[in-house]
Amino acid sequence: MHMRLRAGLWGGDERDILAFLQASNTPAKKVTVKSVSVDLANSGLSGEAVYKSTCIACHGGDGKGAFPGTPDFTKSKGPLSKNDAELLSNMINGFQSPGSPMAMPPRGGNVSLTDADLKAVLGYMRTTFEK
Repeated sequence: MHMRLRAGLWGGDERDILAFLQASNTPAKKVTVKSVSVDLANSGLSGEAVYKSTCIACHGGDGKGAFPGTPDFTKSKGPLSKNDAELLSNMINGFQSPGSPMAMPPRGGNVSLTDADLKAVLGYMRTTFEK
């Protein structure tokens, strides 16, 4: 059976798709955008706001991890049982738990976060998730 029939395409469909793909090869016009800088340290964002804008994607709103391999902040012997210096180092530099397929990127993948932002996030995590 021809691929076109297996996909449920008829001659007209095939021609339309081909025309679309050929038109898509036209290079886009160059657009110049000025650089935008966001200073989170002076933005007044709280640890909670930073957590909800950056950390929540992996660690979840409940601190238990959004998917397998992400640490559970609510466990009494979990990551929050470590001291602040070690946790801040992991947050700043990134960290991968031994045996875990997941790694946390430096600054949670948000390079604009300052050390002060990370300290605020740690404070939020301790008051919200620590047992």
